[in-house]
Amino acid sequence: DDFVHALRSLTRRPAVTVFAATTLALGIGSMTAIFSTLESVVINPMPYENGGRMVGLFKRIGNADAFVTPSPGDLERWAELTDLFESLEPWTFRGMTLTGRGDARVLQAALVRPSFFDMLGRSPLVGRTFAPDELDGDGAHVVLLSHPFWQRELGGSPDAVGTQLSLDGESWTVLGVLPPRTYLPGWGLRTVDLWRPLAANQLGGANPATALLREGVTVDQANEGLAGLVGSGSPSAAGHASLVSEQVGGSGIRSYLRLLMGAVVLLLLIACANVSNLLLFRADARKRETAVRAALGCGRGRLARQLLVESLLLALLGGALGVALSYAGQAGILEMRPSQLDVLDQVSVNAKVLGFALAVTLGTGVLFGVLPAFTALRPEVLESLRSGVRVEGDVVGGRLRWLLVSGEVALSFALLLGSLSVLATLLDRQRVDLGYRADEVAVMEIELPAWRYASDEEREAVFGQLRDRVASLPGVIEVARASGVPPKAGIWFGKLEVEGREPTEDTQVLHGPFVDARYFETLGQRIVRGRSFTDEDLRSDEAIVIIGEGTARSFLPDRDPIGARFRMGQGDDWMTVIGVAADVPMAGLSSASTPHQYYGPLREGSSDGAFLARVGGGRDPAALLPLLRSLVRDLDTDIRVDQLSTALMLMRETLERERFATTIMATFALLAVVLAAVGLYGVVSQVVGQRTREIGIRITLGARGPRIAAMVLGRAGAATLVGIALGVLLALGGVRVLGSRIVGLEASTAGTFALAAMALTVTSLIAAYAPTRRAVAVDPVDAIRTE
Repeated sequence: DDFVHALRSLTRRPAVTVFAATTLALGIGSMTAIFSTLESVVINPMPYENGGRMVGLFKRIGNADAFVTPSPGDLERWAELTDLFESLEPWTFRGMTLTGRGDARVLQAALVRPSFFDMLGRSPLVGRTFAPDELDGDGAHVVLLSHPFWQRELGGSPDAVGTQLSLDGESWTVLGVLPPRTYLPGWGLRTVDLWRPLAANQLGGANPATALLREGVTVDQANEGLAGLVGSGSPSAAGHASLVSEQVGGSGIRSYLRLLMGAVVLLLLIACANVSNLLLFRADARKRETAVRAALGCGRGRLARQLLVESLLLALLGGALGVALSYAGQAGILEMRPSQLDVLDQVSVNAKVLGFALAVTLGTGVLFGVLPAFTALRPEVLESLRSGVRVEGDVVGGRLRWLLVSGEVALSFALLLGSLSVLATLLDRQRVDLGYRADEVAVMEIELPAWRYASDEEREAVFGQLRDRVASLPGVIEVARASGVPPKAGIWFGKLEVEGREPTEDTQVLHGPFVDARYFETLGQRIVRGRSFTDEDLRSDEAIVIIGEGTARSFLPDRDPIGARFRMGQGDDWMTVIGVAADVPMAGLSSASTPHQYYGPLREGSSDGAFLARVGGGRDPAALLPLLRSLVRDLDTDIRVDQLSTALMLMRETLERERFATTIMATFALLAVVLAAVGLYGVVSQVVGQRTREIGIRITLGARGPRIAAMVLGRAGAATLVGIALGVLLALGGVRVLGSRIVGLEASTAGTFALAAMALTVTSLIAAYAPTRRAVAVDPVDAIRTE
């Protein structure tokens, strides 16, 4: 009966019901979309049954906070820890050039043993996995396909088994296809196109490894066991285990997702406050009905149950619409996701997410239904209704309504300020002086097929042809080569020893590429001391190096760095410093620190590298990119183009995750402001409607338009100011939380607070404008006609 009555009550005023359900849907849908993302990336990111026990194994670089892949000897020692690890699987990761299907392009291939799939608990959808005899020698030329590659390249045909693919200039046979969501667990979850057999002789000097902890074994216990090997006289086996699930997405995006979850909680609270205010006014309009029910002997508990059933039914309607909206939200998130976050492809509305949405919906129904039930069922109100006394302008209900508006403004202010703070930090990072002319340089990274260009002479001949062709392109004024460009230029680590000083046991990590004689001039990076490399330096065997300013300050603080010598480890050659270059953000714009930097001379022998082309005359280097691709295709279709971008785009890509999270947070902040404005508009409109008779009397007694407008706007302005004041207190604590979660987040300035306050004040005035005009236009004759 309660359900049927609630359904009739809601359908009697469909506009109010639709508005309330839509408001709730925005809050519930946003929370469901973010929770599904959080669940897939943070709470339960592993798509494997034993994913919570999978760890990546690394080796710490001395005392530095950095890790490298272990050696085969390390893995052999660690595999003996059978009381800790149920299985230990080495693997490696390679790029393979696919030809014969359009332009040559790189495919990501994982090299694993058949037992690797046993650890994952996966078997092929079609076909079979590797046989033991296919692991002999260099491994047979057989591959397993990932499900996305199978769908994309072979149309999902079951006849794909036995297909021949041209990879690295050789024919490879397709053995089978793995199920969807089969990722390579190592440094997080990595998407691969192909899976190859890993032969014993393909384990190089260092290989990544993934292990499965035994039931009941913790990561701390595993690290204690790995540390125990060091104490037993095996210093090379100093290992470190880290849960794969904690590496998914990186710490930065995990922090942002938690913050976004907090943001949608605030948004849902604002939506609840809106609907509570709506139901409070609805309860006022239903006083006569409530009086009749009370006069017929209906108790407070029975009335409360009826009102809560209506609230829950409204919440379920909003929840159903919210789940539908969450699908659109997920599609938007996937559209905006950074290229590094391919793990978001597994985000879905599963049973756990639907259960969460149902719990939020029911909790929301109770939350926004309690206040209207409390105000409508107070004993004094019911007694007045029973006695037939006309009850208008309920003081407690009126205060609650304005208090809810102030609460909405406070929550909106906190969310808006947090969004502005994150946005300001992102803009500041984008405005960092890079130290080179990134907006004038196009970058092309290529790799020559080893099966075609086997000798150094052949490779250098091709590189020479490419350099000449790039230099002849219209607008190009400088061309250079390097082993890499910021922010991915390579690292070098070890115990740095400066000649003439006592060596220390500290391990240092230097970032930087090997470059040719035109690198600094092409990139526009200053040499602040000494000189750059020359062509003669590249042809000689002299051990020389250029270091960054920070490196010079840290390791040569009290002497002229030019001519100084240092080496990384006692077995290495001494290197002479010939120049000091201006520091650049070698680790990218997302890093709050500038790493130590070095540059070595680029000499013959490499099969890959980057070409840098600087354009002049104010030209856009992006216009050069299709010409560079055509140039490589014309020279040799088997040459693989790994990267084609501009130097500025490469650097800005390091902020993709921050830009992704900031966009979503700003969207929620905008929704919060809109909901707060709608809530204020609704309250002011209802108050004007309730006070129409009073306003008519005031106009009759001589009150003019400005006086009436001031009366209406005064209440709205007071509620807004109280909300802003509460929001400032809430935001002060929130900014501290943001600062602890987001590296490099600057403290919010007074200007940011003022901007957020101004935005909400203007929004509130706009929201109150239409009801105020209606109040000023009240006809006193119509208003008091009933008197």
